[in-house]
Amino acid sequence: AVFVPGHTLDFLSGGHIPPYWQCDSFFTIKKVLHGIWRKHFKLNTSRTVLSYKDVIFQKIRKVIAEELFDKDILNFIEAANAAEYWDWKERQPKYILNSLRVYEFWGYKWYVPLWDAELIDFWLRVHPCLKIRRRLFKEFAFKRGIISQRLPIAVPSKNAFQKTLLTIWEIWKALDPSIKYLKFFLWDRHKDPLAWNGIWHWRKFLRHRVRENMSMVACDYLEFWELKFKEWC
Repeated sequence: AVFVPGHTLDFLSGGHIPPYWQCDSFFTIKKVLHGIWRKHFKLNTSRTVLSYKDVIFQKIRKVIAEELFDKDILNFIEAANAAEYWDWKERQPKYILNSLRVYEFWGYKWYVPLWDAELIDFWLRVHPCLKIRRRLFKEFAFKRGIISQRLPIAVPSKNAFQKTLLTIWEIWKALDPSIKYLKFFLWDRHKDPLAWNGIWHWRKFLRHRVRENMSMVACDYLEFWELKFKEWC
């Protein structure tokens, strides 16, 4: 058997560029770093991760300065390139593609056609404004009948309506954790096939402001090794 996962079309088509960024905007390097942090450090409610936030920001800033550009103000193209470069260098090989080793462990083969060099070269030539919120891909998917809702390719200029949508988006992002807690408390912990309620008490999920189930595993792992590190030192 050969496993063929969908890694990682959402990244290639622009799904990892912060959707609230605007094509006609300029960004401070700090805002770019926060965008990367919010996307890739989802355990940022963990005390262990938060204690290293400044160090992590410094490391990301150093990579961007040494390998892309060393400046304090970036236009949208530069900001999008920085975000995707970090994703490509750190998240994709170390977290996403390395997860394929699970198939190898059980004796299976794997294949990732969406990482084909020709497909990657195509998306490298696509302007970031056509990738934000995966606009070009969704337009293609609509024309091929894959999705039923059409999305505009052109990025609209800032106006009152768009600002209202962005405000609603930010409110939703703020409420999202609370909705997840309620959903977990009422449903997920009882029905999840991995039996999370058999590993941790539901109060621990609420106390640690969990964003994803797997984050509890990672938080415990990080906190365990931080304790061990302190003991060794």
